[in-house]
Amino acid sequence: MCVMGCLTCCFLILGCEIDPDMLQNNTPYLVYEEPPPTPAVAALPSNLLFIAHCDYYQDPVARLYFKPLPEMGAASYTIQSSIDGNVWSDFMVNGLIFTITDQSAIGIDPRLTENCYFRIRINGGEYDGQTSNTMWAKYAPQGGYLHHSTLDTSLHLTGVMSPSAGHGIEVGIEIRTFVSATDFSLNPILPDAIGSWTWYRVNPLDFDDKTLIVGANTHTYTTTNADIGKLIMVEASGDGSSFYGLVRIKTLEIVQ
Repeated sequence: MCVMGCLTCCFLILGCEIDPDMLQNNTPYLVYEEPPPTPAVAALPSNLLFIAHCDYYQDPVARLYFKPLPEMGAASYTIQSSIDGNVWSDFMVNGLIFTITDQSAIGIDPRLTENCYFRIRINGGEYDGQTSNTMWAKYAPQGGYLHHSTLDTSLHLTGVMSPSAGHGIEVGIEIRTFVSATDFSLNPILPDAIGSWTWYRVNPLDFDDKTLIVGANTHTYTTTNADIGKLIMVEASGDGSSFYGLVRIKTLEIVQ
């Protein structure tokens, strides 16, 4: 069963060997691998969810990361989705609301059938009934998946040490075409897959509170005094021919 038409009932773990029989059986998959680094700030519903990439890996998928249940003091999470960002529905599996109860899970990979928004409802604990920040997921009907990404904030970029304002940020992204789920070396690299770069200042306590950085449109960015107190996030969008997806990367440290 789909939710609002944008999801199907199967989940994948990208970068791991996939059992085709499990895919056919629509078995839900949770993510347990190491998540992207997160800033040392309070864990709140408003900074709970981060969608790191939307791409095509056997199927169109989105990688949703969230803080583990114990960190939020929650009993479970319910994934919700929306086409327009206003009307929301719970994700269903076999006619039942799918809830995440595994204490060690840190993400999930839903299949997409179109662009949509995601959020998480928290069940139990201090934040019972509250919902997370909202993030948009891009439907990638074909063409490439995120194989590897890097975020460099080294002193050599501008001569200013991170996290002080003036330090540089350089992002590297490797997109590959899917051929094999077991031998990644067989999957060809797409060297010109990224078509555009968009940078944002993000409130570390509220990921919905973000501001476009005008004029930042390459894989590098030099922070300024306007960034102080914020995280920096870049969205790398596919070129629309070899890669149709989206990759998001945010800094670990708040600019000072």
